Amino acid sequence: MVASAHAYIIGWASEKKLLASEFAVYSGEKRRVADLKLADLSPMTELLPLLS
Repeated sequence: MVASAHAYIIGWASEKKLLASEFAVYSGEKRRVADLKLADLSPMTELLPLLS
């Protein structure tokens, strides 16, 4: 079990990028997830100006 105290947000993706991606299903689960690689995400430094 992963502890939330050790979770980090290291990148983000826009809704447009998430919806344009392919979707995968984890084995043993029914939920679909965007099949994005870490290299496809934007760095957090690009998100901060959008939030302020």
